[in-house]
Amino acid sequence: MAILASAGLVSAGDSSREGRRPERVRYAITPDGRESLTAWVAQALADPGRGEECPAALSFMFALGRDQATEILQGRAAALTESLDTGEAALARAEKDGVPPIFLSDRRFQPALRRAERDWLPSPNHSALACWPGRTRGRNPVRNKPRAGLPVPRLPAASRPRAAPDQRTAPRRLTMTRNRYRVK
Repeated sequence: MAILASAGLVSAGDSSREGRRPERVRYAITPDGRESLTAWVAQALADPGRGEECPAALSFMFALGRDQATEILQGRAAALTESLDTGEAALARAEKDGVPPIFLSDRRFQPALRRAERDWLPSPNHSALACWPGRTRGRNPVRNKPRAGLPVPRLPAASRPRAAPDQRTAPRRLTMTRNRYRVK
């Protein structure tokens, strides 16, 4: 997070501590950070040559919005189809020229990967795009939790569940004796 903060992509907010837990710092994405994120996601989704980045970009495609993500993924599918056609034509020429099949194994493997990716890519009616999370005021659409900085509703003290009097409330310790663990 320090690298992102020094680059101006996130800003540190207030820090808090709950109980005996370590101090927690909340970060917020800056306008430059949001712009950088959307640019990276759009480039990684659009370019079939960046295949290693595509799964990560798919997990962040919500940052683009449904319409832009659909448009970019359709463009990627079209680029993959064009690449498939070119690759298959080159493979057919090589076979016609008499190249032994053993030397074309890698050339058969690549189109199979591209075809699988193209067939997997979400269409506009795919569930990943059809059920795009709606933004609700004050809520994170992905996790449906309150966003940082907004109050979290808590139960009144009288209605919180209490531990039964016979339950142990002292912290338990884990000890090892003769290669066995025991809880005390």
